[in-house]
Amino acid sequence: MYTYPNPLNHKLSFFHLRHILVIKKHDLSVIGHHINCTDIVIRDDKYNNSFHYVVIDTTGQSDINLDNLPVRRDIFKACKERRPKERVASMPKLEP
Repeated sequence: MYTYPNPLNHKLSFFHLRHILVIKKHDLSVIGHHINCTDIVIRDDKYNNSFHYVVIDTTGQSDINLDNLPVRRDIFKACKERRPKERVASMPKLEP
């Protein structure tokens, strides 16, 4: 089963046609870059650990404080809920 997200998913549409960099929030403080941050993405794993990421958009000018950025949560929820399809092996019969 493939676990990559469907690019047409409406929750991922904010990535479409943007030149962005997604990094861990901790790494943002390490590199000292706080300009053009547009979103915060929080990813929760199956053990209820939360991982915080910051979206940096290089095409726009944004000077919003990190505390006021929109938070996008659980954007990969549909991928986690996918179930494997039952597959049937088929063998083509070739005539000589």
